[in-house]
Order: sequence, then structure tokens, then C-alpha cells
Amino acid sequence: MAHETGTASSETDLLQKLDAFLTGNAQLRATGEQWQRLYDHTTPAGDTEEASRAIVWQAPGASGGDRIYIGAYTQSVSVSSTYNLCFCGGSMFSAAGVMYDDMHSGFINFSQDVVLFADRRNFHYWFFASGRRVIVVTGVNTIYSSAYCGFMLPVVNPQEYPYPLVIAGSASDKALRYSDTTDAHSSIVDPRKKNFWLLYPDQGWRDIYGRTYSYGSVGADSRYLTPNGAMRYQSGILNTLTALQSSPGDHYPLFPVEIRSLEDSGVNFLGALDGVFWLPGVGRSSEDTISSADGHQYVVFQNGFRITPCDYFAVEVS
Repeated sequence: MAHETGTASSETDLLQKLDAFLTGNAQLRATGEQWQRLYDHTTPAGDTEEASRAIVWQAPGASGGDRIYIGAYTQSVSVSSTYNLCFCGGSMFSAAGVMYDDMHSGFINFSQDVVLFADRRNFHYWFFASGRRVIVVTGVNTIYSSAYCGFMLPVVNPQEYPYPLVIAGSASDKALRYSDTTDAHSSIVDPRKKNFWLLYPDQGWRDIYGRTYSYGSVGADSRYLTPNGAMRYQSGILNTLTALQSSPGDHYPLFPVEIRSLEDSGVNFLGALDGVFWLPGVGRSSEDTISSADGHQYVVFQNGFRITPCDYFAVEVS
């Protein structure tokens, strides 16, 4: 797994750094997990929007033959001081199929877009990548934005679930600014408004939710991430999670962020995010580094602008 942290000066600079990391990082290349750039195009500025750069990559997966397709583009409106990086994904991409400067037209079965917040003042970023997925986190002032693009870890074998693609971010509204403090702004571990999408085995995209969900989305009330989403179905979960602290020796429990759904037959376990864990936030702050008993290292982040004990998660570094 490769990791990089640094400072970016804009959403365009962030995309440039992400592209260089995915395609050229020495650790990814050493393990044969570097990503391949399939498409790179800049659309000129319009009447209200600035010029937009779009890139599409193909990730090799763990075996080198999975062909995972992820796209990203900048979305900038200077009048509203909105500077974002948007992501999407699909089951196939062809640069020859792109029409009217819209990278989405080159995808087959593409997801809805999700948003990662950026700014035009220097801000921190973190990249975590393998051949299966990339996680990006930005820190603008005291706000932390997150995106997860690539495969999750399904509970069944690859023959039963060959393309478990997740496209998740901090928002779904491309015009939203990082300073927003509503449920339209959340994170990859507690999505609240169509900002977490999973490609099901039937090739249909489903939106997954945390503590709240979009009432207009069919079946959204039955799909959730643990542990935050479990609060909607099991009384006492919130009190239990809020009360959790570190054990003697300053060891923190790490809970896998699992994707589940409620069906007539019971709870359906779909899988878990790769390298992302919920942890209690008591005594923790964003950008903390922690270690597990088996020697793995993690970086801690918060759920957007939220800092309650239930709003922290950790991303594995090594």
C-alpha cells in the first residue's frame, strides 16, 4: 500500500498531484500496482465555471487483471468560492467514446458523481492507494473531506462478486462548499445524502447511508454502513459507541466499516471498505497517528466538520 501526504494550492493542483501519485509512485510501481492514465482533457472556461480538467485511470486490481475504471474532474466556481474535485466510476471506459468534452460519455454503467472539497488557499492532502482502490483526504482549515474510489472487500469470492466498485465522497452536490454544515456534507464512513455508491452484482448502483438517509431514494432506508448506520435500527448503539474509549495502554478498538442491507431474510453482509475503520473519538484528533498491536499504522480523520465521539475514522497506512 502506498501513501503520500503534502500540500496543494488548488483543486487543479490536487488532481495533478493525485495523477502523479497513482501513475508514478515508486511503491506502486514496485508491486505492479501503478494506475494507467486513459484520458486527460481540459475543457475551456465557460460563462460561470472555470476551466475543468478531467482524468480517467485504470487500476490493475490485486491480480493485475481487474481493470477498475475511475474518473476525476475539477469543478470550480470562483463567484461562490467553490473549488471541488469530483469522482465517478464505471464498469468500462473508452476514450474514443467521449463526446462533447464529457468524460462520462466514455464510461459504461457509470456512477453518480461524488465530491471532495478543496480550496484556493494551501491545504493538506493525504493519498492512500493500492491496485484496488484510492482514498483521498483533504484538510481545509479544520474541515476534513474524504473520498474512496475502487473495490471494497466483498464477503464472497470474486466469481460471485467480480466488480465490487465503491464511489464515495463527502457530498453529492458539486456546487457545495467545504464550509457547509448540513447533512449534505458528510464523509465516506457516515454518508448522508447520495454520496456513497456501490455497484451491486446485478450491475445496478445503490446508494448507501450512515446515520441518516435520503428519503426520496428507493430502498435507502434498508442500506447502511456500520457502525454509524446501525444506529437507525438498533436502540442503544449510539450510547454504546459514545461511551467507548481507549483500553489500558492507550489501545483503541478499530471497527470495520461494513456495508449491509436489511432484507426479508435478515441482514445481508455485502462487504467492507478496504483499509478504513471507525474508532471512538474520545481523546483523538484529526491527523493523529495510531498503531495497532500487530504493527499496522493508521491516520485519524473526522467526519467533515463534526467532532463528536462517533465522528472519527482511521485509514491504514501500512
